[in-house]
Amino acid sequence: MAALPSFTVVYIPTDVTEPLAEWSIPIPPGREVECLTSRLKEHYIATGPALSADAAARHASSLLEQAGTSAASVSDETLRAMAQMQLVESVPLLPGGASTNQTHVNLYVDDSGVAKNLPLNERACGLCAACGTPREVRGDAFVGRLVDDGADRFERLSFSLSELDSSATWVKEAQRLHADRANQLSRVEEIAGMSGATVVDGMTNDDGGGGGGSGEMYTWEQNKEEVTVTVKCPLTTKAKDVKCKIAKQKLLLDVATVDKPDGKKDDPIIDAALFQECVVDDSAWTLETESDHKNVVVTLTKGVSIEGKPMRWLMLTR
Repeated sequence: MAALPSFTVVYIPTDVTEPLAEWSIPIPPGREVECLTSRLKEHYIATGPALSADAAARHASSLLEQAGTSAASVSDETLRAMAQMQLVESVPLLPGGASTNQTHVNLYVDDSGVAKNLPLNERACGLCAACGTPREVRGDAFVGRLVDDGADRFERLSFSLSELDSSATWVKEAQRLHADRANQLSRVEEIAGMSGATVVDGMTNDDGGGGGGSGEMYTWEQNKEEVTVTVKCPLTTKAKDVKCKIAKQKLLLDVATVDKPDGKKDDPIIDAALFQECVVDDSAWTLETESDHKNVVVTLTKGVSIEGKPMRWLMLTR
């Protein structure tokens, strides 16, 4: 029988006396997406301590809070199952986007590392800091690479031990991208402060409505629940002329009949990360006819909220 296709990740053990290592992860047919986290769950279950009763209860409450559900609304059996659930957290070291050809480098850690009181992983913490996204990492960690455009492109790529170098090209790019995001959030905070709103990592605490803007070939507006993007196009435009891919935090939009500026003839109208997440299943596009033109209208249902309320977007894309 032919060997399964595989890719490599780098293992960063918590114990500094234990060497870093490359792990080969096989890809069973049809399981390219979940093969890595499934293998890492096995590792964390086999090597990590069991949660205490109190820690398990706090862990379950945290999961429910993230899901926007109260403990009173679920059964005791479900709570017990959630308390023992092993999850893997993905930390973006190199965020994927147009500049990286949708290639991501992620750090994978035990999602309940804090609840389990796992020791600090000094080498993984150092890697995060080197990439411009300092954070506390507890327990064993893994570094992996993938291509994911949030739509129909997904591929596991190998990450080698030799790439764990602060002078590596991918680390320099990660530093730049995280610095750009920090600068962008600073500008958003400044704008929000002028309008009396406050920002929490790119989200405001107002009622979520009002505001909008325009790009070179589109306009956008919002209400409390939705963001609407409009592209004006000729009456001859048909559905086949529209290319629209909506992902959780990315929008690709192009209309073949729209006249574009010189130098951008082959570029999509929008191909960028959204300011905040949207609910993909509740988002869609339509082609609407006016008296002398048509509009491609993309409706994005807001997905990020604070205290159950969708937040106002201060920009359409990052």
